[in-house]
Amino acid sequence: SLLTNSCRVKRGMSFDSTCCVYRQAMETTLHVLRDCPYAQEVWNKTCRGTTLMQV
Repeated sequence: SLLTNSCRVKRGMSFDSTCCVYRQAMETTLHVLRDCPYAQEVWNKTCRGTTLMQV
């Protein structure tokens, strides 16, 4: 499991569950891997020239 900010809050390790990069959304596993604009930029640069299936 990915230790995101929302997981840290649930475990009492933090008080802030927002994304530490953009501070606009809750940092969940899905946010870190897909929804965060920074993650989208990384995926776009990494997968340039390949076709990704949208889910």
